[in-house]
Amino acid sequence: MEAAITLAALPVASVVLSTLLRSPSLGGQLVAHPSGARWHERATPLFGGVGIAAGLLAGVLLALHHGFGVGLGWASGSGSQNLTGTGADAVAVLQGVAQVAAVALVWVAFWRGPATTERLVRYSAAAVVAFVALSKVLSPQFLVWLLLLVPLVGGPRRRSALLLTVAACALTAVWFPARYWDLVFEFDPLASWLVLLRGLTLLALLAALTWPATEHGPARSRSPVPSPGRT
Repeated sequence: MEAAITLAALPVASVVLSTLLRSPSLGGQLVAHPSGARWHERATPLFGGVGIAAGLLAGVLLALHHGFGVGLGWASGSGSQNLTGTGADAVAVLQGVAQVAAVALVWVAFWRGPATTERLVRYSAAAVVAFVALSKVLSPQFLVWLLLLVPLVGGPRRRSALLLTVAACALTAVWFPARYWDLVFEFDPLASWLVLLRGLTLLALLAALTWPATEHGPARSRSPVPSPGRT
């Protein structure tokens, strides 16, 4: 079953890898010939702002924008397109702190357990997932790291980790690169919710790799009951 899941991930991986060859920041008339005032520059805040294509926290901001009318804008800076507006700068700081804390907690959790090869591989993958999921910019090529590391995870968590990795890649391929500029310019609702869903999927993957397993102690052997007449 695990081999079938790994093989199923290959087409998704090829889609993600193909985006590296046609990055929207290097091609497309919207960049070379901006329309009106949609393209502008501004200095970015600490940690460089929240990238529109980022993970969970960017998805939360976009969901609040669509669900509750929270004001958002965007600006280009530090080589990416970043969210601006209500709470965006504060979230940028929070996201940077959360990223460092999450990676540190993953390694502390590994240090507190047995130093086995299986745990080393699993927690190494988890550290990369934490870094990617909470990165201020989550470019599609970052998911290639997961495609290389997560299949190495063994044990009972392997199947769920593979499925969640494939799901995160598939969710990315739905909106990137085809709807990326719709997300930037118009905060496209479909792409916005997909960004949030991908962030939640990566968070679930992190939990699947690090959630403490229920440890069952070795079964106690019962002493044989001596039969009558025997000593």
